[in-house]
Amino acid sequence: MSNPGNKEHSDKKDLKSDELQEVGNTLEKLSKKEPKLVSEFMALAKMGSISNPLHEKLSDEHLGKIVDLAVQHDERQYNLLKSKQNNDYKDKQSDKKYYFAYFTLGVFVFLIVLVYLKDTPDLLIPTLTGLGGLVSGFLAGLGFRRKD
Repeated sequence: MSNPGNKEHSDKKDLKSDELQEVGNTLEKLSKKEPKLVSEFMALAKMGSISNPLHEKLSDEHLGKIVDLAVQHDERQYNLLKSKQNNDYKDKQSDKKYYFAYFTLGVFVFLIVLVYLKDTPDLLIPTLTGLGGLVSGFLAGLGFRRKD
């Protein structure tokens, strides 16, 4: 006959190994999502009374790989930010060129209207009023545009 005390002891052993397996599966799922969460979780687990077997398996190579991945991530983020800033600068330069072209075209049209209609004030006044409204609308649009 088996001793009931041994049965309880073996059940506790099976329960403990099941719990360890569950913790291992949880850590594996977390490591796929966020490596930072795993390291924080492992640090918290180390402070507890129950030791995790993964702590003993974590070596300097693993930590080195984690640090290398973090460095590569930071470099990629830096390069993306740098290229975004470079593109924004080029866009602003392009906008300045277009605004200068619009201004030059506006001055050219204004001068043509003045030269050809200087003898007929009945046409000159409404034309200049329309051009003034067009210019003021353009300038108001520049002031109210969204800056993303």
